[in-house]
Amino acid sequence: MSNFYSLTNLSQTLNAIMLQHYHDINKKEDGSSSSLPPFMLEILNRISFDLATLMDNDYADPNAWKSIAAYAELANNLTTEQKNLQQQQQQEVSELTNETSKKYPTNKKED
Repeated sequence: MSNFYSLTNLSQTLNAIMLQHYHDINKKEDGSSSSLPPFMLEILNRISFDLATLMDNDYADPNAWKSIAAYAELANNLTTEQKNLQQQQQQEVSELTNETSKKYPTNKKED
């Protein structure tokens, strides 16, 4: 059981360092910072635990490396999907704005 305590200590330390770094480099002018989406937090937590497993046990453990690769692939797929959805939404808003301006043009008189 002491091995689990060591693993979780290292894993949580890695998480804390990553989150602090993220907040430090993403600070806004008002001092706040954006937060990572929950899926990204969970993926980073799981990768951190796998890294801790490698450092505490066997750095050549193929299962831990496969797990890290799988979570990295999942993160890539989810973030790509999210970006594509945002682009699609922006395109729809742009098209709707263009349609509206064609139907209801503004007649500005020049003085």
